[in-house]
Amino acid sequence: NPTFLPSAKKFHYNFNLRDMSAVFQGLLNSNAAHYKAQNAGTTKFLRLWIHENSRVFRDRLVADFDMQQFDDIVDKVAKKVFPEEKPEQLFEEGNIYTS
Repeated sequence: NPTFLPSAKKFHYNFNLRDMSAVFQGLLNSNAAHYKAQNAGTTKFLRLWIHENSRVFRDRLVADFDMQQFDDIVDKVAKKVFPEEKPEQLFEEGNIYTS
């Protein structure tokens, strides 16, 4: 069970509800029409969810092992909650969103 606990080298591994609210803020600040008008709207919105989680949580991780563990968690959650989505589309490189 991977956990990202703070330590002497990873003192900044303190995550709280403010971090989770930053993920939701990023999702809510998106343009809803962009996801309704497209054929792959659900896939695009899930890619935004992956991007926001990576921006808020993964960007703090300093060890390659921790980054891989984070990627595995996101992959597992996406496959479990959204089994109809194709993983190769969800996790294709270039998952960068800007306003």
